[in-house]
Amino acid sequence: MPLVLTTACGSDTEASVGTAPSASVSYSGTYVPLQGVTSTAALSFSAVKDSPLTTAFVAAFRAQHPDLAEGRSDSTLANEVTHVCLDDLRDPTTRQPRPDGDAAALARIPARFERNGITPGPSTSEEILTLAKTTVCDHVDELAAANADAGG
Repeated sequence: MPLVLTTACGSDTEASVGTAPSASVSYSGTYVPLQGVTSTAALSFSAVKDSPLTTAFVAAFRAQHPDLAEGRSDSTLANEVTHVCLDDLRDPTTRQPRPDGDAAALARIPARFERNGITPGPSTSEEILTLAKTTVCDHVDELAAANADAGG
């Protein structure tokens, strides 16, 4: 069963005088762990960064955090989320999940996503981590398997 990620942007509030509408992003899909896939050691940084998964993250991140996305290229945002997935949540050498991965990611997200003097606070960092996990990080093993099947 293939992984399906969708993003939808729209207003979740009625626009009124003096009030700007806010963006809403939703995700749907099913992640099915693949039998026998236990390591992403062979998965390259660029395979994750250049995947459709990071494209979904970038679109959702821009909608949810326009102030932090302003002036950043899609490639830069894809690079940052790939670091969260492969260097923070996983051991960068073995690519295996780290027991302290969430804590490591939450410690690094403010510096990774700071922009124009705006540093993500704890709740925003949690939102970014959740977004990274749901769009990219939780699907790295499946991406590794697909990459291996394609000879990459």
